[in-house]
Amino acid sequence: KQGGEAPGWEVSEAMLLRAVDELFEDYGLSERTHARLREHYTARQVMDLMAIQGAYVILAAMINTWDLELDATTQEKLPADITREQFEREYPRTPRKG
Repeated sequence: KQGGEAPGWEVSEAMLLRAVDELFEDYGLSERTHARLREHYTARQVMDLMAIQGAYVILAAMINTWDLELDATTQEKLPADITREQFEREYPRTPRKG
């Protein structure tokens, strides 16, 4: 949960994590984060990052709306300690009313 602040990340990798956090929280990048990303990535790569992050938001919405389960092949690729139950405990959802 430390994201880009965790030790061991290259600066460029830490910036990617920071950017994804901002996109998730603010639906956009701050001028500072955008400028720092551009020190390591092209404009096209930054746009790709935004598109990929958006695709995962859409995927999460579909999974949550229809309460979809991971297929066996995908589940097998995850580390043993990554389970739906563990994930839901760590990242609980607050259902919308209505």
